[in-house]
Amino acid sequence: IASDSDNVYIEVIGFINTGSFALRAATTSITPIQISSFGTWIPDNISNGSQTKLYYFDAVQGQSYDISWDDAGDGSGIYTGNIIVTAAREDMTTKYFTNYFSGYTTPRNFIAPATERVYLIVEALINEGTFALRVD
Repeated sequence: IASDSDNVYIEVIGFINTGSFALRAATTSITPIQISSFGTWIPDNISNGSQTKLYYFDAVQGQSYDISWDDAGDGSGIYTGNIIVTAAREDMTTKYFTNYFSGYTTPRNFIAPATERVYLIVEALINEGTFALRVD
């Protein structure tokens, strides 16, 4: 999801199944959660289908970052939620990676092309519940 002053742009990606879908738009505000501590698991929870979590950290140009998440689909076995994660540059339209459902065994890595804010968009995939994020 990205926006400018007058428009909202929604990216639709087939993930597991193809076919018809319905789209409902509503005005809502997501308060971003700052990741201020690298190398530490940040536990949270998410509701199925209706909730998106937005995290951010300030990246430094040329630095490499590993994004990991621990959930029911790929993780330690202590979390109950199953999530997908997208990492976006500050403009929210350019993505480092999109809708990945596995980030525990193999963290997602990128090198920041600029000193700017990076957003991590977390959505429930199958079941709601708990998860944890980590930036190294």
